[in-house]
Amino acid sequence: MNPITHALQLSFNDPAAAGRALMGWRLSQIDAWSLLVAATCIWVIILELSSGGMLWLGLNDGGGAIVWTLTIISISASWIVALFFVGRFLGANPRMSDVILVHAWPQVVQLAIQVVLLGFEIVMPAIGALLWIVALMWMLWLTLHLINEVMGFRSLMRALAAFALSLVGASLLGSIFVFPMLGLLVL
Repeated sequence: MNPITHALQLSFNDPAAAGRALMGWRLSQIDAWSLLVAATCIWVIILELSSGGMLWLGLNDGGGAIVWTLTIISISASWIVALFFVGRFLGANPRMSDVILVHAWPQVVQLAIQVVLLGFEIVMPAIGALLWIVALMWMLWLTLHLINEVMGFRSLMRALAAFALSLVGASLLGSIFVFPMLGLLVL
């Protein structure tokens, strides 16, 4: 079986096993970053198509999708760096490429879910909206399991603490480094 298909199946059936399978890939950092950038670009394209071109509004030069993509990648990078150092602070010894996969893999899974939910939104908008909420909660569950496996924690509560602390760290990194640079893109 294809390792990507196998990891996708495990992501839905057993998120912890999916985390172990992803770590077994032993990707280099450049491969993990490439997966993250590719998933983000495809996600922004699908978002643009599903929003009917709403990403373009408010930007003079029509580069809305580019700004969205750079913003998401920059915020993702802030969160990845924060999660890496929070993991170190909590006693884990993660590989940076595995931490990148903690963020990139849920986006890959989200692409598969997003295509299905887009169909539900077109046919049954109310049910589609409810399914988006369920999908968001499930994505958090998947992310917590991936953090738990990558960091080597034995508790989802510790993974939740790492997740929360990394969000604080990412907001600090973002407010200091990322957001001032992104402000120049919109101008």
